[in-house]
Amino acid sequence: MQTQMDLEHDATERLNATPEQSNHSSSPVSFIFHDIGYYLSHKMLLSELVACLVIAALGHIAPEAIFRMSIYQRDIPYVRTQNGDVILDQYINRPKVESETVSDTVLILVAIVVPIVITLAVGYISKKHRMYEMHSSFCAILFALGSCMFLTNMIKLYCGYFRPNFDNLCEFDTDTMDCQGDDSNLSQSRKSFPSGHASTSFCGMTFLTLLFLGKVGLHNRSDSNGGKWNMSTLQTMKRRWLSVLVSTPMFIAIFIAVSRVHDDMHHPADVAFGSMIGFSTAYFAYGLWYSNLQSEYAGYSLLTRWELSRVMSDVVQSSHGSSSQRPLQIESTQT
Repeated sequence: MQTQMDLEHDATERLNATPEQSNHSSSPVSFIFHDIGYYLSHKMLLSELVACLVIAALGHIAPEAIFRMSIYQRDIPYVRTQNGDVILDQYINRPKVESETVSDTVLILVAIVVPIVITLAVGYISKKHRMYEMHSSFCAILFALGSCMFLTNMIKLYCGYFRPNFDNLCEFDTDTMDCQGDDSNLSQSRKSFPSGHASTSFCGMTFLTLLFLGKVGLHNRSDSNGGKWNMSTLQTMKRRWLSVLVSTPMFIAIFIAVSRVHDDMHHPADVAFGSMIGFSTAYFAYGLWYSNLQSEYAGYSLLTRWELSRVMSDVVQSSHGSSSQRPLQIESTQT
């Protein structure tokens, strides 16, 4: 009689040897085209991918373009003395920096492009159902970034809070008692809360860290074949310190976030709240597509986990004399 470990091993072997992965040419080009063709045949996966792409594409512009939000025009604080002198609020009168530590271009590259490329690469090299892993990682990070940018920009417009360098950025004129800068600077000068650099960097880097931690599997007590095993003290320590190592993206996020205070582009509260938005959206999105980090399925996408559970059910039936084996599919069975 097969043990639970034997069943899990057989299920994992069958999952890794799915028809769509085993019946193609060994040529890398043929492999890629086969995977693309198989992926395009699944309407549910494509529908979810399109939804995530739309969320990512519209996340930043939706508050203004769709919900017609405009930036809140709060009164500019100043004091006029009896002698007619104007005293500006020094809290928002910091000098305008000529060169930011982390520009918008660098932010997009480091916090958006690089995480997306890495998540796709991690999914591609995965041994556990490559197509599901690539789909899950891509959709999850698109959803995370899209929702992060939507929340950040919506709050920016609703609050219309002054940047630390507001007076100099908007070119406030003490004669007209109004800003004389161009439209771009006028808009940006009122978008201090929350920090977009902080939210975006924490979103991208947090998702990468969660993805890496799942693959390390500190709490996952399964071997490479899906069987249970007891880790030795040395093996546990290796996984623990590897978990620390793969958490380094968080230091990148912290640096980008605090650079905004250093450059007088944001107040500390802006950075703190922006970081919370980024972390929360990444954590939420990861949980929608991946198993909990402390579960035995850590590092598996939910699609792969469900498929593994279904194939285990087939293995159990086979072990009791059942001869019917359904092909792996994610679409519901038609009645």
